[in-house]
Amino acid sequence: MLYLKDQFATKIFTECREFVKEFLSVLLAIDKKELESNLILEDIRVGESAEIKKSITDALYSTDDGIYNIEINYNRYKGLEIKNVTYICHLILRQAVKGQDYKKLKPITQININSYDYFNKKEFVYISKLLETKHHLVRSNLIQIIDINLNYLLDKEFNKLHERLEKLMYIFVCGNMDKVREISKGDSVMEEVRARMETFAEEFDSLLFYDREALLKEADMAEAREIGYNEGFSEGLEHGIEQGIEQGIQKGINQGFESGKVQGKQIAQKSIAKKLIEHGMSEEEVNKIIE
Repeated sequence: MLYLKDQFATKIFTECREFVKEFLSVLLAIDKKELESNLILEDIRVGESAEIKKSITDALYSTDDGIYNIEINYNRYKGLEIKNVTYICHLILRQAVKGQDYKKLKPITQININSYDYFNKKEFVYISKLLETKHHLVRSNLIQIIDINLNYLLDKEFNKLHERLEKLMYIFVCGNMDKVREISKGDSVMEEVRARMETFAEEFDSLLFYDREALLKEADMAEAREIGYNEGFSEGLEHGIEQGIEQGIQKGINQGFESGKVQGKQIAQKSIAKKLIEHGMSEEEVNKIIE
């Protein structure tokens, strides 16, 4: 199975307006009429402060009632979760203008379109919110994260799909332009996507789509490299600490030995001086001898 390459998937979400409206309407149960004139494609740079790491989103939309950040995630790595949470924080903070009522903050919906099953429960869509853990009560509606599992569609036939969202997302996994043309016939929204895809490149199948197995292998290799680095770093750190301790001990012994010689010499001098004074020699004469 092949995935539509992420740079082209991003173009669909930024350049195919009818598709985006249909997608958000179906996914979030928003009346499509409300999106006709209310949906705005925002600047994708969500963190511009000199003190804050800059963040660039894939596709960022807003309405009067919310902000919707769409991310295409084909490779799963440890920093991905942190990156997505960072986007959410940026999108909240940039609304928090001095003097503005917090009640006017728009809720943030983070939409992750993943080439993997985030929770491994074989669901197509997962919705996460801030919950109280014991009673599973929603704490706030300011943030929600939606994960769409493209893997769910891999063994599905388009003609047997019943849900509109599944049909919309099938465009990302169908694997070739002939299939894209087939599934878009008679569907004005999908026709918009098909027309835009045909302008991306001439050799569609080789340039537009990722090989799933190669993608998974690449992800595994990246994870293995990261694990290997972390293990190597930990081992090197452990040996480095041991060597540092040994060197520190030896240095301490050497310094202690030198310090002991100095202290011993001082003690011996004081003992000699005391005896000379007891035998009637003046302190001035003793000091000349000791020096």
